[in-house]
Amino acid sequence: MIFNYLLTYLNQAKNKLRLNNDVMAGDHNDGNPVERVVSAARLIPKHRIAIISNTGHGCFLENFPATWASIFPFLKK
Repeated sequence: MIFNYLLTYLNQAKNKLRLNNDVMAGDHNDGNPVERVVSAARLIPKHRIAIISNTGHGCFLENFPATWASIFPFLKK
């Protein structure tokens, strides 16, 4: 339900999103499977997606080094 609301919002706002966006997810997230996250990311202009392996919803807590390695280049831009 929340995901459907997010998709509706992204469809309405996609022309207003001007900044680069970093979309991140764990590959073992049962609530938001990788396919769903990729579908949502495609609706966001200028997106960059990172799937963190062997993590669920809490990427930061479960594999901080891999998460940071993904975020750091995005922040440097």
